[in-house]
Amino acid sequence: RCQHFVFRKVPESIIRSSILEIAKKEGFKLDDEAAGLIALFADGSFRDAQSMLDQIFSLVGEKTITGEKVREFLAAPAKNLVDNLISSIFEKNIEKGLAVIDEAVKQGIEIKLFLKFVLRNARLVLMLQMAPNMEKELEPFFSKDEFQFLKKHVGVFSNKELGNILSVLLDAYDTRTIGYLPQLPLELA
Repeated sequence: RCQHFVFRKVPESIIRSSILEIAKKEGFKLDDEAAGLIALFADGSFRDAQSMLDQIFSLVGEKTITGEKVREFLAAPAKNLVDNLISSIFEKNIEKGLAVIDEAVKQGIEIKLFLKFVLRNARLVLMLQMAPNMEKELEPFFSKDEFQFLKKHVGVFSNKELGNILSVLLDAYDTRTIGYLPQLPLELA
């Protein structure tokens, strides 16, 4: 009597290419970063991606949509903040890392979302280091600049050290971040 449907999440790469195609047909131009951000925020849902895209089309008011505009619309952390935290980790510069986290808090960025971007980028470095032959498969998930920036960090740490870094960041992500100091788990990481 009851039907049960199991829906799987659609891969980011498929959502990304679909979004680019829709934008082109609608007369808009999306850069790589913008399409990637929408695909990431859609979390495997075509409907959510198309809904976000429609909202962005109507609110941006321009035919060329950049990653910066999409970041602003989605309240995503600025690329330079994420890059600076990644750099501080790979440079083992605690002071710089804490300053970046403090800046994110001052800008009102949700720490869990900020950490999601950091985890995504640190994971790419680990993947490129452990499986360099997957580079072509991983590249479409990032803008060209972002990919090249992250690729520079390959080889700085051993696979085990990178795994430990990701584990600590994942623990910080999973820790409850509502309360007096939501940035504390990330600072302790």
